[in-house]
Amino acid sequence: MKKHSVLISLIIPFYNVEKFIGFCLESIFSQPDVQDKIEIICVDDCSPDNSRKVVEQFIAKYSNIRLIIHEVNKCLGGARNTGLMAANGQYVWFIDSDDMISADSLNILINKIETFKQPDVVLFNFTKINTNNELLDDVTVFPDHNVTDGIRYVKEVFGAVMVYHLGYVWRMLIKRKLLLDSNCTFPEKSFWEDTVFMPRVIMLAEKVCSVSNSLYLYRVNPESVTGIFDKRFRADLIYQFSFNAGYDLKLFARELMKKDAYTGELMFRRADWYLNSFIINLLRAPSMEIRNFFRIIRSIKPLMQPVSKEMSGLGLFIVKYSLLGEMLIRLTAPFYKLVKKSKI
Repeated sequence: MKKHSVLISLIIPFYNVEKFIGFCLESIFSQPDVQDKIEIICVDDCSPDNSRKVVEQFIAKYSNIRLIIHEVNKCLGGARNTGLMAANGQYVWFIDSDDMISADSLNILINKIETFKQPDVVLFNFTKINTNNELLDDVTVFPDHNVTDGIRYVKEVFGAVMVYHLGYVWRMLIKRKLLLDSNCTFPEKSFWEDTVFMPRVIMLAEKVCSVSNSLYLYRVNPESVTGIFDKRFRADLIYQFSFNAGYDLKLFARELMKKDAYTGELMFRRADWYLNSFIINLLRAPSMEIRNFFRIIRSIKPLMQPVSKEMSGLGLFIVKYSLLGEMLIRLTAPFYKLVKKSKI
């Protein structure tokens, strides 16, 4: 396939997903009449299982799929960056390896690219599925909406609640030139890597549109990072969710404020929510994870200093006086869990 013929690059990082990556790739190769317009880039992020063997089976059958192998694990953000740098398509679609794309989704997106004369971003909805590929429910966020600039789109479609729709980078098709020109990449060695990426891309874009179609099948997987976070409240994930994502979002809010005060202020509020979310998550966490969390923040005090400067109120107190903070969380957690249990 010649480079100039590629319209969409589908970037699929993978790690420990041999149960699901075959379904993911099959959902792409079963799309009608588009294979000469797409390329699939799979990035092996040091996967310990047989995921690579599954990918190699598809490489043996199809000519428009490539495999890139990491020598060092870079987490999802780093693997996505690798795929982006290797892509030839005019557009990129970041797909998680345990998910799938909906039937005929690529034809729908190609049609929208042509109809809206090559927009920078096309947003779309998704459907939740379980580990048996059974449909759970549709999640409708984006309406059918004509092309406008990113900030105007956010104001018109979401208004004051736009911050609820951060993340989930797989529900957007992005012009690759926009990402390269703006040096917009994912943070590496960190989870919650798309928290800032998605709103940044939308706010930078001059031509944003959306379709109400559900074009993506998101797997509710208890063994994914999100599943582990929701079930086990692991200390390192609580830390990254609050402080890595929250701090990056606060910096982006300052940047956005220069362009538009209204959306910048909304982003500030959302960043503050992230920065303080560790409190409620620790109240729900097992005692061991509470202990591990405070060990983390005490062991990296220099890294916490710029983060704490962006905090205030109870969250700042707990971080600044971590021994007292840990005691407060431990005393409060049993009552919180009791109240939650009584409401079930």
